[in-house]
Amino acid sequence: MVLVALPIFQADEILKIYFVYNEMIIYYYYFRSDHWNRNSDLKLMTPLYILILTSFTFGILYIVIYQFIDTANEIIVDGIGWHFVGVAIFNVIWLVLVVNEELVLAWITILIVAAQLSYIYYNLKFKYPPLSRFDATFIHLPFSLYHAWIMIILTISTFVAFIPDKEKGRSSGVLEEILGVLALCFLETAAIGYIEKSKGDLASASVIAITLYGISFQQDDDAIIHWVALVFAVVSSVHILKTYLVKRLRERQEEHTPLLV
Repeated sequence: MVLVALPIFQADEILKIYFVYNEMIIYYYYFRSDHWNRNSDLKLMTPLYILILTSFTFGILYIVIYQFIDTANEIIVDGIGWHFVGVAIFNVIWLVLVVNEELVLAWITILIVAAQLSYIYYNLKFKYPPLSRFDATFIHLPFSLYHAWIMIILTISTFVAFIPDKEKGRSSGVLEEILGVLALCFLETAAIGYIEKSKGDLASASVIAITLYGISFQQDDDAIIHWVALVFAVVSSVHILKTYLVKRLRERQEEHTPLLV
């Protein structure tokens, strides 16, 4: 059994490293182009894309290394498994489809990515909680960032797939404005959901908040999108800060409780 499992495990590692590496390259060159900005009202600043991309990509690479440690084997094999390979493969397919402007197919593909990644995210949050700071940093944190990132990409992909290109110099129509606001509402709901329903996942909520700030700053020529995004970003930031402070206060109280008894 060990001899049979070993080649499969090694193939799994090779696939993970290969597809994560390809994602880094394709993301980098894709988001440096103006394709995304030409197609969507929900534009982000390129540095923001690169910042979020770099953070979760290197986190995923740490996971590839970390899973060789015995204590991490159960989380990696049972909690993540081949779903991560599926996420990486379909993510690359999505990028290729978007670059070739097959936007509806790209949208279907990113739905598959989101479903696979949500399964992993659920496992890590509710079945395999971190046993140490190392687990939290090198396994749970990267997937928190990755899941939030994919929720952002899914939102933008939906917008791009079903809204026609905006001609240069033309302002957004009423339908585009409504859909844009609904997309922002979804992102804000996701940010609050990460905090309230996912055991205070501040990392994922922070990715959404930063994205909302980026949309607001980039959309200074569209007052509605600009202000809605800014308000949602501030609300998310306040909620994140409040949750963090409450958590820290509880930790301090727990530390001092034995001394008072």
